[in-house]
Amino acid sequence: MGKSNTSSIQEIAHMNESNKDHYQLDPENTLESLGVDRETGLTSDEVKKRLEKYGTNTFEKGKEKTLWDSFLKQIKNPLVYILFGALVATIFLEEFLDAIVIAIAITLNTVIGMVQEGRASQAFQKLSESQEKFASVIRNNKRSVISTEKLLPGDIVLVEAGSNVPADLRIIESRNLQTDESALTGESKAVSKTSDAITEEAEITEQKNMAFMGTLAVAGSGVGVVTATGNQTEIGKIAKNLATLEAAKTPVQENLESLASLLAKGVVFILAFVILVGVLQDRALGETILISVAIAVSILPEGLPASVTVVLAIGMEAILKKGGLVKNLLAAETLGSTTTILTDKTGTLTQARMSLDEIITTSTIDEESKDDKVDPIDDQDQRSLLLTALRASDAFVTEEEGEIVVKGRPIEKALLEAALKLDISKEKLDKEQKQLDFLPFESKNRFAASLNETPQGEILHISGAPEVLLNSANRIFIDNEDKEITDDIREKFQKRLKSESEKGSRVIAISYKPSSKNELAQYRNEDTEKLLDDSIFVGLITLKDPIREDVPKAVSTALEAGTRVIMLTGDLPETAKSIAVEAGIATEKSQVILGKETTKMEDKELLGVLKNNTVFARVLPDQKLRISELLKQDKEIVAMTGDGVNDAPALRNANIGVAVGSGTEVAKASSDLILLDDSFAIVVSAIAEGRRIISNLKKITSYLLSTNVGECIALVGSLVLAFPLPLLPTQILWVNIIGEGLLNFALAFEPAEKGSMKRSPRIASMRNVLSINVKKLILIVGISTGVILLSLFYFLLQTTLSIEEVRTIMFITLSMGTTLYAFSFKNLTHSIFKTNLFSNRFLIVALFINIFILYLSLTVPALQTLLSLVPLSIDILAIALAASVANLIVIELGKVIVFGRNRAK
Repeated sequence: MGKSNTSSIQEIAHMNESNKDHYQLDPENTLESLGVDRETGLTSDEVKKRLEKYGTNTFEKGKEKTLWDSFLKQIKNPLVYILFGALVATIFLEEFLDAIVIAIAITLNTVIGMVQEGRASQAFQKLSESQEKFASVIRNNKRSVISTEKLLPGDIVLVEAGSNVPADLRIIESRNLQTDESALTGESKAVSKTSDAITEEAEITEQKNMAFMGTLAVAGSGVGVVTATGNQTEIGKIAKNLATLEAAKTPVQENLESLASLLAKGVVFILAFVILVGVLQDRALGETILISVAIAVSILPEGLPASVTVVLAIGMEAILKKGGLVKNLLAAETLGSTTTILTDKTGTLTQARMSLDEIITTSTIDEESKDDKVDPIDDQDQRSLLLTALRASDAFVTEEEGEIVVKGRPIEKALLEAALKLDISKEKLDKEQKQLDFLPFESKNRFAASLNETPQGEILHISGAPEVLLNSANRIFIDNEDKEITDDIREKFQKRLKSESEKGSRVIAISYKPSSKNELAQYRNEDTEKLLDDSIFVGLITLKDPIREDVPKAVSTALEAGTRVIMLTGDLPETAKSIAVEAGIATEKSQVILGKETTKMEDKELLGVLKNNTVFARVLPDQKLRISELLKQDKEIVAMTGDGVNDAPALRNANIGVAVGSGTEVAKASSDLILLDDSFAIVVSAIAEGRRIISNLKKITSYLLSTNVGECIALVGSLVLAFPLPLLPTQILWVNIIGEGLLNFALAFEPAEKGSMKRSPRIASMRNVLSINVKKLILIVGISTGVILLSLFYFLLQTTLSIEEVRTIMFITLSMGTTLYAFSFKNLTHSIFKTNLFSNRFLIVALFINIFILYLSLTVPALQTLLSLVPLSIDILAIALAASVANLIVIELGKVIVFGRNRAK
């Protein structure tokens, strides 16, 4: 939602009296009015009672679309309008059999569209069900993670930067909490939140102590108590109004509708031409109208829009099965055109299953690496380092289905998991030294900090980038006391840092310092690095995050597909290069470019660097955004991965924003593709599926348009040559709806062509469905088909066969032809004799169904009457088969003419 909804939101802003009461109360009275204790949260018994009273935290579904709604949607199409016109004309002419067939054709086309769109809707539903969201709450005196649907009024919710606000909350604690309320107000500026009561009446935009469902926490952290859920929230009220709005059409759908409109105009022009010729030839009005109806139904590819929807929906489902959640149809198509992937490292290339590897203090820095580096910790300094790291972390332990689960960022999870193995309780630590304030990790600061109350006073525990903390410290922790740090000690740590990074280890540094709430409040927004002044360096912690096993192969596949892979990471250059080399993104000779170096480059210079380098380290989000924008300006199709709040602008700016499943809600909201298990391999699989989508769209479009152009040319040619009508409208509709309908649907299931991931996406024809070559093929096949049909019709008219027998032969020729042509269109660039004809079981099934239906139409008396067909001898049927085979050969020659040279290249 954006600015267009602002006025409607303001109109209902005054309606929420419950929120009004809460924002005017102080935190203590708010908690009392909601019957909840800040430390305990809701108890299990209270949860049951409130669930019965308030229900789940979900919106009431809008009016579900009925079959009638779906039916009406299908007939609102310029192609169907023309068929209705044909229906009226045949009724007027008392050609009731034709009218019945046209009515059946309209119904069948509509039903097919309804079924296909229903399939697409099911795919979208699966995608929606995969996006379950969670909230961190206090219940039964414990912190736990629950589905946002289970939130209830009175729940104590912990809000952190990067998360969605899961319900309407009264803020009772704010640590520089800021939210993006553009979903409600249309204003993208972050709003600072406070816990102070507001005594005067205030609109939503002025309620600084409320956080509303659907908004995003973009900075800081805080604690809120739920005041409203589901439809009672401000966004819930808006959801009621928006439930009836139609989903926006993708550019692909709009292009197809434009094509339909163009064809409709073409039909009108041709009909005018037909009437003019009919008048000049003194044809009867009824005959002229009948010819017009036949031409109208021949040129229209009735099933094209619905077929495209199915291709895209099937592609989205296929990507979902591989672990990728595509959020819109357009993204599914665009993926196939990706020329550059900008990828993060942690979790995307690596497993994001970090484990504590080694604890390095001043007393152990000279020791050789041990196989058993963590368990047990005999050294007091090592233990102190781990305890300090735990206090600087906001990871926590919860219980899910009877099992202990650690929640938090990968690094902090690894620290807490290692502590649990050593029987160190984070909960006990928090009780011993109460947390007074917390500064979450942000990429621009490169550290996190926790202010705790200790017997020695208020202490700030810090965890972050080694070079930042090491350079800022003026003292060091040795033998359980702090001493002045020397240049020699700094150099030892720097050398160790470099050697560990070169091995691919993730390294963090730990420091602490006496501090205060006032100091943290003073510097947390600006000059944050000053919080590190006069800090005491404790040591380094190394963590291992192995590369995903499928990444090297995925990178190799991407490179073969002509898609460049560039790593943009916040890690140290040595770590970045080590992982990049292992993944196949770089070589040992590759240069690593630092983020700060890119800021000194002009756009042209940076673009040159991007074309010759693939590893960028210590990159900040704004630098990612600039890199993405430069590549887009250079006509690249960019897919970018990200996970943080600050990655959101770059994700939104990229052609395909890719958020990792473990990333922040802000990143996911800004993306087009979500990697459910974070793996880079999913991106490459999605690109392969995107290419299959484009390829199948080309096949279906070429198949439908070329056969229809052929029919139209045969009919118009017969008119100009003063021949009788070669095919009746009912016969044409039968072929187009029954014959082509099954086959074009089957083509949607065509598997990826061999070598599709070895074609360069930079070739324009790879990106466009109706490329120049596809248009050439449609014209060549259409014209050749039309000429062959017209020639056959002329030949048959010279025989002694009746017009009914001639039309029956023409009907069989067209029916058999469209069935055979589908196999030719399985591969637009290679001969049918070099194509695996059995690779698509749906097409094989459609083939046998079509043959059976053709047999029925020729042998069942009722169908013979309906279609104006007559029995034929076997030798005459051979004529139809020969003409169909001849046309198939011409189509194959057309493919050679259009694509032969490109294939040779």
